[in-house]
Amino acid sequence: MHEEAYNQLCKLEQKLPFDPSVLYFKAISAFNCGKYKECFDAFDKIITVDKNAVIAKYYREEARIAVKKGDTAPMSYFYRMPKKERESSLKLLAVVSAMSNKQIKQVFEELDISDCVRWCFDEGENNTELQFLGAMCAVKGRIDDVVCDILLDAFQQDELKIRMLFEIGKRNEDLSLNVVFCNVLKTVDFYKLKIGRIKRKNFVGGYAQLTSRFGILDDGLSERFALAAERLYAKLESEQKLYSVGSASEIAAAVLLYSKIKLPKLSRRNEICKYFRVDSNEIFDRYGV
Repeated sequence: MHEEAYNQLCKLEQKLPFDPSVLYFKAISAFNCGKYKECFDAFDKIITVDKNAVIAKYYREEARIAVKKGDTAPMSYFYRMPKKERESSLKLLAVVSAMSNKQIKQVFEELDISDCVRWCFDEGENNTELQFLGAMCAVKGRIDDVVCDILLDAFQQDELKIRMLFEIGKRNEDLSLNVVFCNVLKTVDFYKLKIGRIKRKNFVGGYAQLTSRFGILDDGLSERFALAAERLYAKLESEQKLYSVGSASEIAAAVLLYSKIKLPKLSRRNEICKYFRVDSNEIFDRYGV
């Protein structure tokens, strides 16, 4: 059975030379009929073609250990991490997602969770919750190569990328990121807000909301949002109203109104307030816009 499967998969590989599924089944069938060189060649090809092929990497190591021990028991064709390793990865990611930025910085000097994050996208192809967990851990852990791969992956959901950009924007750093939205390569720029410490987190969050959602629409929008946020902050500071400002969503709406930037379907006051789910009267009372 395994020999026949191997021969059929070799023929299929000629038509689909870089298909990870074909290569994985070829690797397993090769192992199961004693063709170890062909097995490892197929595994190596998968890992080269697909950076997220963490499960293939795991079973390649299992195959290597089995060959070294002389264990010829057939390997399963099922592309899934064993239950024990799967639960261990989930626990680790859950712990990381709950850590503070200070804790993350300390832990990640010695801990590399890149494979755990990539596993979320390898096994969780149709599991949006698992992918979301992995993406947030990649952003928090500043695993830049994984973050860039996700943002540039045309097959990943745009909603996930927007949330990632929002979390990155909350760092309040000067950054320029390439991202694929609707199969089009875009650049999103973030500018560090030069504002005081009072309510800084709220203002940075509001700016991050605007830029992560609308920064792709025009090259200059991110900078205009930043300037408007700084000016609104200075206005409220001079009026001694900073302590009364509300949530990041409120500030996002206020900054957009203050900037007088007209976005598609968000050019009127009621449209802006409805989009950010804020009260128009409260925005006027608190921010004077």
